[in-house]
Amino acid sequence: MPGAPEDVEAARRRREWRRSRERSVAKQRGAIATRRTSTQPTRRARRARPRSPPRRSHDQRRAPVRSKLGTFVSGGGSIGGGGPPRILYHHTNAAEGSFGRGVWAGSSVTDTASLSATEAVEQLGLKSVPDKIIPIVDRGHFVPNRPFVVQPHPLGPGGGFDFWNPRLVPSEDILPAIPIARP
Repeated sequence: MPGAPEDVEAARRRREWRRSRERSVAKQRGAIATRRTSTQPTRRARRARPRSPPRRSHDQRRAPVRSKLGTFVSGGGSIGGGGPPRILYHHTNAAEGSFGRGVWAGSSVTDTASLSATEAVEQLGLKSVPDKIIPIVDRGHFVPNRPFVVQPHPLGPGGGFDFWNPRLVPSEDILPAIPIARP
């Protein structure tokens, strides 16, 4: 029955818990100043550890990586940095229309278009068998993944080269899809 003493008491306890939680979160964020009653430094101040350097942005952490071939593979253009843009390939079974706005951030691509559907699953670690390859012009959108070479996995030995995009790739850099015969 609504309004029973048990329901009222439970609602009151929930409100009190919510308020105390909000206060503790605000205190952690520094919104509520706490009063110090002691003149001793805080435990944190006594430790006085050296501060770590500021955290680098995502693009800086994925700076140029030295590949097995000894050349630098950078996040832009072509191998070696300068020159014309390179073409990278996204193996998928998604409808071609889903790329109308571009390639979503965090998508994986490789530099090899000659993989069959089963080779793509084995070498790239795809969870589903692709039926098409989407060629994408890399104008600095993609950076090498870490690790750069796909590691062995339950579906195959790995070994393919893996790139990913931290930001959306615009639709004007997407070329017409290439169909792959499924096994």
